[in-house]
Amino acid sequence: MPYSGVDWTVALADPIALRVRGLFLAEGRLVIEGLLASGRGDAIVSVLATPAAAQALALEARLGDRLEIRSPREMEAVTGFNFHRGVLALVRRPETLTVDDVLSMGVSVPPLTCPDRRASATATSGDGVTAASGDGASSSAPGATATSVDGAVAGADVIEGSAVAVGDSRLPTPDSRALLVVLEHLVDVDNIGSCFRNARAFGAVGVLIDDRCADPLYRKAVRTSQGAVLDVPWAAAPIDRILASLARDGVSSIGMTPRGVAGGRAPAPLADVIAGLDPQRPAAVVVGNEGSGLSAEALAACTHLACIRMATGADSINVATALAIALYQITEGSGLRAQGSEGGP
Repeated sequence: MPYSGVDWTVALADPIALRVRGLFLAEGRLVIEGLLASGRGDAIVSVLATPAAAQALALEARLGDRLEIRSPREMEAVTGFNFHRGVLALVRRPETLTVDDVLSMGVSVPPLTCPDRRASATATSGDGVTAASGDGASSSAPGATATSVDGAVAGADVIEGSAVAVGDSRLPTPDSRALLVVLEHLVDVDNIGSCFRNARAFGAVGVLIDDRCADPLYRKAVRTSQGAVLDVPWAAAPIDRILASLARDGVSSIGMTPRGVAGGRAPAPLADVIAGLDPQRPAAVVVGNEGSGLSAEALAACTHLACIRMATGADSINVATALAIALYQITEGSGLRAQGSEGGP
């Protein structure tokens, strides 16, 4: 019999109660297949799937009595909405990590493989940048203006305390440098998921999130990340503790912001900051709240402040977009291109 404690309607409606029980919801074929293929199928408590999804993922053979098959119409009745993704799983939350756990997992990552030779994605490296981008992008050149990274502040569950989630997707190699991501007070679950997706795409060794951020294991965040929140190690803690730990371990932090710090410290163009990074130091990109950007505390603690040049009159770009730009430019500037990325336009 399927897991008898599952009331899918309640589970969907009350993610906080799920978190208290050490559980989260994962949906979609890509995420579920990722769990099974990575050997984490034992963490799956129960699965609700349509016949088509169950067949496509061979769930009956892989999950046995943990699988409950329903028609699409029945799935809609159980979930309370038009459920298109075909599969919903109740999963045990991964091991809780600390900031030091994430930082100790390695100081390097392997080169990434570009999925298309025409793409210009690059391998991860990192001098050590903490790029804070809540406000986001700015410019110091004629024809460009300072902007802020926007983002709808959607109602989302905020992590309480310093809970953490984790994955174990990559092993370090000695010839590449570590790149980290730091998120301060992001409350939109789509932004959280997109930031994790970007972190995985550019080979970040871990994500450190301020404990005011939305829960990365909120159902929509997991889906938006395409399962990256389960692959990239992460930890949550107060922002001052995160930045102090980075400084202690010699990580260069780059805060993404159009504003300066009281006292005259102003952000430099991102390309200039990257050019001046110490190639021997790991880097962390720090981005901030969708509305207010990085806090004064974070701005003061970052090793570098950087801005993204934008067209005159442009108001903002999304925080996850700003993070992707920063990660790409850092990996590109490091010279550690992804395998297969050369030779295309």
